[in-house]
Amino acid sequence: MASDFFIHGLDEAGRIGEKIIFCEASINCNDEVPLMLRNIWHFHKLILNKNDVRGYDETTLLKFVSELIDERTIIIHLYNLSNDFQNLLLRGLFYHLSNNLFRIRGQIIESYTKRDRIILEDVLKNLNAFKRKAIYSESFVKSYIMKEITGKIGSSYLRQYSTIENLQGDNGPRIDIQIDGGYPFAFWWSDLLDNLSSGLIRGKCFVTGLTNGDTYYPVVSLAGTIASILHKYPAKQYYFPINEINKLEVDTSSEVFFQHYIRHAYSLSKPIFQKRMLLIGSYQDDLKPLIPYIYYKKQNRSNTYEPFFIQESLENFIKEFGYGSPENTIIIVGKLDNTTQKQDLKKCREFGYSIIEINELKEDIDQFFTELVSEAELSPATRRTEMLSRLTRIKSSCIQDLQ
Repeated sequence: MASDFFIHGLDEAGRIGEKIIFCEASINCNDEVPLMLRNIWHFHKLILNKNDVRGYDETTLLKFVSELIDERTIIIHLYNLSNDFQNLLLRGLFYHLSNNLFRIRGQIIESYTKRDRIILEDVLKNLNAFKRKAIYSESFVKSYIMKEITGKIGSSYLRQYSTIENLQGDNGPRIDIQIDGGYPFAFWWSDLLDNLSSGLIRGKCFVTGLTNGDTYYPVVSLAGTIASILHKYPAKQYYFPINEINKLEVDTSSEVFFQHYIRHAYSLSKPIFQKRMLLIGSYQDDLKPLIPYIYYKKQNRSNTYEPFFIQESLENFIKEFGYGSPENTIIIVGKLDNTTQKQDLKKCREFGYSIIEINELKEDIDQFFTELVSEAELSPATRRTEMLSRLTRIKSSCIQDLQ
């Protein structure tokens, strides 16, 4: 008997200084299709992002959240990060940052005294973290909480399966934890997988930070949508089971906290990816957000690719995110509308990246919509016709890119 495969999506809404809502959503992978049908019924989209629920009234949005929380096939955990806890984490961040910058000051003086370029190069590497200044403090605070929540996920599996041996065994679950925001929000993942007592077993559990994951993966999308709706209506948060995260467990003077500071800075100083997918060319709006998910299923969910749509040019993307490597980068090629896109594809071939033409995924896309239609046909008659009509429209739009 095959073990269960559970997908966990983590996302948040709010900025430092506000009340930040974190959401962790989890489902059995077999229930992703019903989840997407629920999305299409409420919002006419298979995979939602925060923008897709704009313009809907408060009652509609809050009923959607209530419906999901009541759904037995979906487990939702909600957390509130108070201003007090934010301040505690920020105090710890700026304490260690101040110490580090004062140390850098000493290095700069030393480099001038000794005329040692190597010392100066080390200083410059330390300052690279500030290149992404817009998310420096945000990602520090939120990544700390993401790790705390992921730790709770592991603990819940350990309670459920009783022993590490049961989790490691053939009947232990496969677990895929997808975290919105990219590597700076999930740089700590190996700490938990290296610690058997965490309940997250290396080889059976995968943790991935995903830039714009809430646009491309349905369970991250679910978590992001719920968090953003509840953040939008703070007066109504009282009606939902939102847990306060306990700040008493944090010692900002500890070596563990210091290592979080150091490794967070490193995660911002250079682009790091587990697996990434670059989308080159033009795509129909309905197809583009489905491609990473469909490829993820095609690969039997063995790798969760972090997707990037190349908007301006490959050259600009590489300046920001680096070359990566042929081993961790694949290219999906849509319709090439201009010279820049054609040149980008040529460069990808020169770099040795794996390249997949979008029409090579036609069979997988057809199979995906067959699954959706089969599930939609189980809907009550009052919904079935409209649901199938919406699926037909989306599929027709997607097929245009596969000719």
